[in-house]
Amino acid sequence: MHPLPNTNQVKISDGVRWAPKLAVLLSCAPPSTILQILLWPLRFTLCSLFLFFWPLDGLPGGGCYTDVYPAYLMSYWGQLWAARSHREYSIFDKMVEKSPMPTAADFSATVKSITHALRPRRLAIYGESGWYLCDNPDIIINYRYVTISYRQNDVFQRGFDDEGKKREEEQKKQSIESVRSTTLQCVLQTYWLDLEYLGETTEDKNIGLYRMSDIYCGAVFTLITLRKSDDQHSIESWRSWGGCVWTFPETLLSGELRYRIGLDGPVTPITLHELANKAYEYYSEETAIINAYGGKDRLDRLERLTRLKAAIWRRGGAALPKARDPEKQRPQTARQLRLQQTGSPNLSYPAERAYALMGFFEHRIMPSILETELQALARLSMANDSDRMAERMVSILPQDIQPQACWYADDDQYGSELRDIEPEVNVAGVTESGALVLDGCRATCICWQNFPEISFRRTESIRRTIAGRIPV
Repeated sequence: MHPLPNTNQVKISDGVRWAPKLAVLLSCAPPSTILQILLWPLRFTLCSLFLFFWPLDGLPGGGCYTDVYPAYLMSYWGQLWAARSHREYSIFDKMVEKSPMPTAADFSATVKSITHALRPRRLAIYGESGWYLCDNPDIIINYRYVTISYRQNDVFQRGFDDEGKKREEEQKKQSIESVRSTTLQCVLQTYWLDLEYLGETTEDKNIGLYRMSDIYCGAVFTLITLRKSDDQHSIESWRSWGGCVWTFPETLLSGELRYRIGLDGPVTPITLHELANKAYEYYSEETAIINAYGGKDRLDRLERLTRLKAAIWRRGGAALPKARDPEKQRPQTARQLRLQQTGSPNLSYPAERAYALMGFFEHRIMPSILETELQALARLSMANDSDRMAERMVSILPQDIQPQACWYADDDQYGSELRDIEPEVNVAGVTESGALVLDGCRATCICWQNFPEISFRRTESIRRTIAGRIPV
C-alpha cells in the first residue's frame, strides 16, 4: 500500500462504480416473494433517482480516508548472530575472525575459497616403516583409500573416571588395529577414520565436519563396522548403526558399501537397497531417497533435500530444534574459553544434524559448537539462495507452532510442501535466539467493516418460489 505523503492515512474505496452494481441489482435479482413484488416499484424509483443524481464514478470525493492504520516500523534492534551479507556486522563472523584457524594454503579462515575438495586433509598410509599419518597433499592424491562408518557405542564405550578412560583407550587401539588389518586385507594401503584424523582442536574438528561429505564421496568404498551379536542374522546391530545421525549421509554419499560384523568379521559387499531393508527403521518413508541415490529414480532437488532433512531429523533427537538462551550459548568461564580453542575428545555439536545435512547442499557453512540448529539451518539456507529452505518454512503454517521457533516447520496444516511455495521474502539474518530477520516483506491492512455488498443472482424462479410456499 502507498500512504499519503507525511501521513499514515490510506485511501479507501470500492474500486467498482455504483452504476453497474445497481443495474445488476435491478435486472438480475427479480422479486421472489409477495412483499418484494409489492416493494419493487418503490425500489425501482429510488434506484433511478440515485443513478440520476449520483456520480457514476463512485462516492463524492472519490473515496474516504482513515487513521486506523499505524506506521509499521521495519527495524531490528540488536546484533545478528549471522547475516546474509558479509558487510553486515554479525557475532559469528567476528568469532571466526578472532579464532585461531589453521593456515593451510588450500583453506581460508572463512571458508570462502573452497566448497568441495577432491581429497582428505589427512590419511593413514602404510609405508616401508609401517603406518604413519600423512597431511602432504602431493602424497595423498596418489593413494586410493577406504573410509570407516560406525556408531561410537558399538565400537568403544566412553569413560568418565580413570578406569573408564583407560578402558576406552584400549578399545580405541583395538579398533584402529582392526581397521589397519582389514585395509591391508582389501589390498589397500590407506584409510580414513574420524577417530584418528578428524582433529584435536575445535578448529580442526570444524574443518573436518565441513569436508566430511567430500571424504566419503572420494573413497573407494565405505566399510561399515557393526556390533557383534549372538545371532548373526539379527537386525538389531543394523538398526543401532542405522539410527545414528552421521551414518545415513555417509552411506548415501559412498560409491560402494561393504560391512563386517565385529572387529574381526569377514568383509562382505552390500547394496544400498539391501542395507536400507536391514538398517533403516523408516525404510518405507525413505524409499524415494534410497531409489534416488541408488540410481533407480530421480527426485527434484528441493524435494530430495526436504526428504533428506526429514530422514536425518528422525535420527538422534526431537523433531524440532530447541533454541537456547543466548546468554548460555556464550562461554561463561575462562576454562570454557580455553576449551573452545583447544578442543576436547568429547566435543559435541548442538547443530550436528544440520552439519550432517549440509553435505548434500552445493554450498556449506563452517560449523560452530556455539550455535543452535535453528541458527545453523538459517545460515545454511542463506548460503544456498537457490533452495531458500528457511524462506519457504516462513510461508508454511506448522501443525505445532513453537514460541521459540515459530518460523521452523516440518509440516503444513493445509498439506503444502516446501516445493509448492515460491517465497517473496529473503532471510537477511538470524539472531542469537534463532529468530529470522526478513527482507523484502510486503504488508497490507484490512478494515473488517463496511465491505461493499455483492450483487448476486438466484437460480430459483418465481414459479418455484410460489410452489414452494403453497401448503400441502
